[in-house]
Amino acid sequence: MGSTRSQRSKKVRAIMAGGVVLGLGVAATLAAWNSSDFAAGTFGTGNMVLEGSTNATDFANHPESSPATLSFGIESLNLAPGESVTAPYAVRLSSDTTVDATVVLNTEVSSPNAGLSYTVTQSSTPDCANGTQTGWVGTRALATADGVQTSPLSLSQGADTAAGAPVNLCFTVSAGAQADLTPGQTTSVVWEFAATQADN
Repeated sequence: MGSTRSQRSKKVRAIMAGGVVLGLGVAATLAAWNSSDFAAGTFGTGNMVLEGSTNATDFANHPESSPATLSFGIESLNLAPGESVTAPYAVRLSSDTTVDATVVLNTEVSSPNAGLSYTVTQSSTPDCANGTQTGWVGTRALATADGVQTSPLSLSQGADTAAGAPVNLCFTVSAGAQADLTPGQTTSVVWEFAATQADN
């Protein structure tokens, strides 16, 4: 009888072992019918940087704390009634800008002077003394500290890694009638070119 039990035990172990081997075989066969494919993406946002230049050559972004100084000349410190001074400025979109933009001009005035006014024209050349002038900002009095929004100026991004084409501007500050001027007064102006993404 002991021999019979021993034989049965061997058969059970053999069957169990066979079952284990059979189970692994089934699992391996099922895994062979599975397959995966993966895709990934990396995303970033675009950029817009407005640059300005007083000589249409050396462009940089000028923050409010360090604005570019327009070259009106020494005459701008001693304006007499009826006199005017002009300074060039150019704006463009930087090389890493990825959108077109529209620009408006805001004005901040300290020690407003009712006898002074300014205009801004677009110029076909960087030199305000030559080229064709077309209007952008009409005559504005430097009599208040309020910002003035103007009709938008359109700027286009550059191709590939190039900067956008510059737009040449001419600022002209004029002194009015003697009765409107305050002698010996210094008036400081900060012009802000405020750019936003153009509508598509």
